[in-house]
Amino acid sequence: MENQKTQSTTTPLGIDLLSFHANRLGFALERRRVIALEPADSTRAPHIAELLRLSSTTDERPAQHQRQLLLAHPAGALRVRVDEPISLDRVQAGDLHPLPPLLAARSRLPWLRALAWKNTPVMVLDPWHDAGWTDHWGRDDR
Repeated sequence: MENQKTQSTTTPLGIDLLSFHANRLGFALERRRVIALEPADSTRAPHIAELLRLSSTTDERPAQHQRQLLLAHPAGALRVRVDEPISLDRVQAGDLHPLPPLLAARSRLPWLRALAWKNTPVMVLDPWHDAGWTDHWGRDDR
């Protein structure tokens, strides 16, 4: 019989997700893809809604507070703004579902990799799943 320490380190029970909303939709990024969470600099980084090509709703009030995320990306660090509130949650493996093949093939939402359930459904994004469309968006060229 395995001891508890070995079992918990060898069997992934879930992942940490940084969750937020854009255009009333729930999104999340895997915590290991987020390098830093910084105060928003509205002139340097695009908003996540722009990167995801979400159309804005006219009746939605703009967020009072935003944060800037520095994301790990194959082409280098990528800066993106998200609206507060932002939360960090552990999602159990059973609550995380890869996209069904038909949805993955038909989706026009860049970075969409999975669906998760944490009180409400969220769409899990992964900047490493990129077809080159972020080449000029928010790159950190410090």
